[in-house]
Amino acid sequence: MVIRMPMRFLEWILPWRKWLGNKSEGIAAKVLASKGYIILARNWSCKLGELDIVARYKDTVVFVEVRSKSCDHTMVAAESVGRDKQIKLSRAAAAFIRSYKLQGNSFRFDVIAVAWKKNSSTPDLAHHENAFEFIS
Repeated sequence: MVIRMPMRFLEWILPWRKWLGNKSEGIAAKVLASKGYIILARNWSCKLGELDIVARYKDTVVFVEVRSKSCDHTMVAAESVGRDKQIKLSRAAAAFIRSYKLQGNSFRFDVIAVAWKKNSSTPDLAHHENAFEFIS
């Protein structure tokens, strides 16, 4: 069964989702910077995919996937990074590493989950370090 959404609904929801994602990524970048991370890139993309945030923390290159949801639990957002997405992120990260000649550096994948509660202008945020391994 195919459900067709009225065009007016899609015209409203798609920009809202993009706005929410951009706002969440901005908050995530600020939190990372406050923890001592150096932001190397935001929304870096290539033909293999997009990386929300690439940062350096001490001697480690960190690829950060930011997930935002309109819900009360950050775990829902974090769990939404499935295996297919992990593969896509791994491929994009490998391209980033090649592009900037970062072979030999240690790296990891983090997920920052941002949960926007109803009637609240401040989200809950959870930083999951080393959330998944590189998948080739």
